[in-house]
Amino acid sequence: MELPLSSPAKCELRSVIRFLNAKNNSPVEIHRQLVEVYGEKCMDIKNVRKWCRDFNEGRINVHDEQRSGRPSLPESTVARIDEMVRANRRITLEDIEDGLNEDCSHFSVHKIVSETLGYRKVSARCVDKWLKEAAGEWYNTGITNDAYRVVVNADRTPPGQHPRQYNAPTANEVAVVLAGNQFGSRDIVLHQRDNLLQHVSDTHCFYDALQYPLIFWKGQEGYSFHIPQIDPNTRQPLSSKVSSMDFYGYFIMVRRNSPNVIVQFGQLFHQFLVDMYAKVESERLRYITLHQRNLRAESYIHLRDALSTDANINPNSLGQRIILPSSFVNSPRYLAEYTQDAFCYVRKFGRPDLFITFTSNPSWEELSAALLPGQKQLDRHDITARVFSAKIS
Repeated sequence: MELPLSSPAKCELRSVIRFLNAKNNSPVEIHRQLVEVYGEKCMDIKNVRKWCRDFNEGRINVHDEQRSGRPSLPESTVARIDEMVRANRRITLEDIEDGLNEDCSHFSVHKIVSETLGYRKVSARCVDKWLKEAAGEWYNTGITNDAYRVVVNADRTPPGQHPRQYNAPTANEVAVVLAGNQFGSRDIVLHQRDNLLQHVSDTHCFYDALQYPLIFWKGQEGYSFHIPQIDPNTRQPLSSKVSSMDFYGYFIMVRRNSPNVIVQFGQLFHQFLVDMYAKVESERLRYITLHQRNLRAESYIHLRDALSTDANINPNSLGQRIILPSSFVNSPRYLAEYTQDAFCYVRKFGRPDLFITFTSNPSWEELSAALLPGQKQLDRHDITARVFSAKIS
């Protein structure tokens, strides 16, 4: 039989219980009548007895009492969470809970981060899509204020990708990526006060002061091609020029009773070293490119094999092939030479029995003694490299 009433509200059922309870009906009789009218799932006998007891004790309100719930978090807590996220973009909700040291649930932290502060956790592949969508919205609606925040979380791996392909670096190091022509000139453009643009070479004597004004605060000259070597006996300039490796090696050297402030710049010092070593590598590659004839690159075996095995090849049609000698570290001939040396060792002395590794220890006394006050081992990679070389030699 179809029920006369269905889906009743809670307050309706409680009003019926109050009415029947006032007529001195028992909780069992009240529950039987509720089931006949509203169905078996309207309310169980336990709750009917509870409401009858409450009405007998003087309750007249059939609605739920307002609950206080968890107290709202103060604005200072929201500001602290925002500061923690800005300081560490890879922080997790659990780390935020531990850092607050107060009664703040996981749900509350997630709500503050996602809704109140507007942060979103996205993978690296989503950045391009988000930027395009934001740019399209700005273009279509004419929005001029910046109300967007993009948080790149390197811990999230895109679906279907290798879990270690998108690992974030765990060491706080500075690196450089040379793309394209490694021995070509960099695209360094100055915007002058008269709104004209001027290209500057990275080998210009004032490039260092332009790129690192905190280190070269007096506008000192840096490296250039025109610095001559000096005869140590006569103190007269020679025809040979100082290479960039020699110049910057001399520049970062710490001498007794002569403090060198550049080694106290921390991460900026690391960036300077990486940038200048990229200049050193570019200069080496540029020299090899311009001195192929002096290096007798045309007599190298690969080029001779190409001419000897195929009589139809025109030497003039081979193009200008840049051959890296074995003296250039990590070049193909450098790796082939070391591989052949390894084969010679195996042929002479037999297969190796042990694979011995040697790692650096940041607690070495030689490292600690050479550090300046307030410095850590990670601040002086130059000392670490020199001590490591001295240990294994």
